[in-house]
Amino acid sequence: MGNTNIENKAASGVPYFTPAQEPPAGTPLKTDSAPTLFKPLRTRGVELQNRFVVSPMCTYSAKDGHLTDFHLVHLGQFALQGAGLVFVEATAVEPRGRISPEDSGLWEDSQIVPLKRITDFIHSQNTKAAIQLAHAGRKASTVAPWIGGTVNKALATKEVGGWPDDIVAPSAIPFAEDFGTPHELTTEEIKHLVQKWQDSAIRAVKAGFDVIEIHAAHGYLLHQFLSPLSNTSTEVALRTVLVSSWRSLKLFGLLFLRRCPSGCGSLLPSGWNGITNLPGISRAVFSSQNSFLSQELMFSTSAAEAT
Repeated sequence: MGNTNIENKAASGVPYFTPAQEPPAGTPLKTDSAPTLFKPLRTRGVELQNRFVVSPMCTYSAKDGHLTDFHLVHLGQFALQGAGLVFVEATAVEPRGRISPEDSGLWEDSQIVPLKRITDFIHSQNTKAAIQLAHAGRKASTVAPWIGGTVNKALATKEVGGWPDDIVAPSAIPFAEDFGTPHELTTEEIKHLVQKWQDSAIRAVKAGFDVIEIHAAHGYLLHQFLSPLSNTSTEVALRTVLVSSWRSLKLFGLLFLRRCPSGCGSLLPSGWNGITNLPGISRAVFSSQNSFLSQELMFSTSAAEAT
């Protein structure tokens, strides 16, 4: 046998040795005959090696909004198994925006570091990383759904780290009998919330995410603005601000670009009667529900550097 130098190359971007995934797990050996699900997809500057997407799933395991080794293992396994895009769970833009006291958060800079560990590992496996930014609104301050042996939510009291007296929503209407009664957001609070979404998105770019999703479905805060069941405000000025704020959030990519250099990425909407400009992807992958009142807004952060 000749002295051929065959090297087990190291993956880049992590401070320890793990083999470079060339080609990445989840790549078909014969691309010509591979099903569409296994074919690469390039959209808005982000290329996935296949069309398997791990949805954002709450794990109720964070500490003061900070992710831990649990999340590194939990999310890293999906990258190891070859998913094209791996989402971090619903991540609150402010403390009172969490669903439970143990939810992920990105309202302060210290939360960037544990997220960066996760995106670095995901990238080391030649997989893309995504995050869902969220605010629970009137569905906040609840305990994990499995506690008490029921899928029904229960209010998290102050004694267990909840904030039952600081829940916010467009109107002071509780989601259900066992949920806390929110206070109606003021005009100034709404303006501050829009800024918090922007600040969290900038932190997400610093943490290395390739895709950012704005959670605007499932009865959480942004969805509450859109529903007459949860938004009954009759104040003309407040309604104007609400509409303006929602339009701003729909054009979140444009707002975000003001805080980042050109080339940061562009808004990628989904949930508008299916998915636009994404041929070949099942609408169940990115779209939450096929209706106007249930949508997710996504944009890529390709080539971005946060200011």
